[in-house]
Amino acid sequence: MKILNIIQRYPPAIGGSEVWCQGACRFLSQNGFKVEVLTLKVYHEDEYWHPPTCDNCLAQLGDVELDGKILVRRFSPNEISPVFQVFFKYFLDKRLNLYFYGPHSLSLYLNIFKYIKEADILHLHTIPYPHNFIGYFLGRFLNKKVVITPHFHPGHNFYERPANYWLIRNCDAIFAVSDYEKEYFISKGIEPQKIYVIYNALYPEDYLPSDLENFKRNLFDRFKMGPDTKIVLFIGRKIEYKGIKVLVEAAKRIIHKRDIRFFLIGPNFPWFEEFYASFSEEKKKRIIDLGILTHQEKVNMLHLADCLILPSRHEAFGIVFLEAWICGKPVIGVDTGVVPKLIKDAGLVSPPDNADILISQIEFILNNPEVAIKIGQKGKEMVLNNFTWDKVGKNLLAAYKKVLGLTVS
Repeated sequence: MKILNIIQRYPPAIGGSEVWCQGACRFLSQNGFKVEVLTLKVYHEDEYWHPPTCDNCLAQLGDVELDGKILVRRFSPNEISPVFQVFFKYFLDKRLNLYFYGPHSLSLYLNIFKYIKEADILHLHTIPYPHNFIGYFLGRFLNKKVVITPHFHPGHNFYERPANYWLIRNCDAIFAVSDYEKEYFISKGIEPQKIYVIYNALYPEDYLPSDLENFKRNLFDRFKMGPDTKIVLFIGRKIEYKGIKVLVEAAKRIIHKRDIRFFLIGPNFPWFEEFYASFSEEKKKRIIDLGILTHQEKVNMLHLADCLILPSRHEAFGIVFLEAWICGKPVIGVDTGVVPKLIKDAGLVSPPDNADILISQIEFILNNPEVAIKIGQKGKEMVLNNFTWDKVGKNLLAAYKKVLGLTVS
């Protein structure tokens, strides 16, 4: 059986849907499926619309590569002319409520037909990007089974559009990454029998520390840290809805009271760069932008951290919680959407944009290390019991078989 995935980016590009897609593809290829991915030759999201300059190119991505046994085909994105931008903004967006800004790739669109024709299942990823609509219509024209993992952000205006719900409703199956997402889709009138819960998951062996003592020594020397310095991490795309402002507000009020470093890890965006540039040099010594790290550097940072904070207002799931837990660390999230249902007693939740409560929760974690260890261990147990690809992948296989009308063993 051949499964064709179409997604806006694929690792080494960083993102929750990208990581989910790769994990699912690896599990399927390890279980005898032929798996292909069509994606863009893009590492950072800014590259959707503008090619990176030579001094700002973070990764060189090839046209065709193998990720294990997964065949990955990458296509170059196209810059969109101002004329088309006006068309997308004022006609498609304002009048028809369609998100169609991009990214677009003419070479992908010209080749997509032949790859869909060879597939048994077409798997679409990540609302609201336009490749989903183009793939859907070609898949239907070729009489293929079409499934989608929307990675839906409830309440976000890019997602909450009638066209997106139409697409989700008309696919043969919807893979929700949480029970919360499934219930949300049902409340919007999508047939329950078409929705399968396929959690975010990870491979625990990918989260073992490496050369940790040397890494720690270099980190502590670089940022003038001592044996009692506390480490708090944010990991994610540095965009406004991720709650960076409230985290920074809390950090500014804590750094004067104790020896602590707040490390911000993940890709930067223009909003954040302008925001961070306004910090004093003294604050930048305690609230530190590390930018993009390698996977192993991120893992090592998690093993050294006292806690992870993701105060995001919109999340489909929050895979960084799993990453922190598998390293035995407590987490702090927000008390809206899927997050409190995911965290349960393996962390703390606070109202979004409430710095006072966030401060009290950070202080609680740091002042009660034995409790923090127990909370982190609960998270690790939860990951091992529910969120590894060995466990989640079985549900994915069963869902594919039902879509194809095969017997599920």
